[in-house]
Amino acid sequence: MNYNPKGQNAFKNGEWNRARVEAIGNSIRTWVNGIPCADLLDDVTRSGFIALQVHAIGSAGQEGKQFLGATYVS
Repeated sequence: MNYNPKGQNAFKNGEWNRARVEAIGNSIRTWVNGIPCADLLDDVTRSGFIALQVHAIGSAGQEGKQFLGATYVS
């Protein structure tokens, strides 16, 4: 993110954020709150999973909160 100042500032700490991940072939692109953050080519990993990692939950009422699902396009 050193090369993308807009991407560095896209995440809103303490607020809900919207993330988009697009993985097509060897291209992986990400957006946070509509701002492009990463655009890379991965010629090593041709298939796999996209996972989310939660680092902290602010309150007990947020546990188990679901996110809007993914769209798979083949």
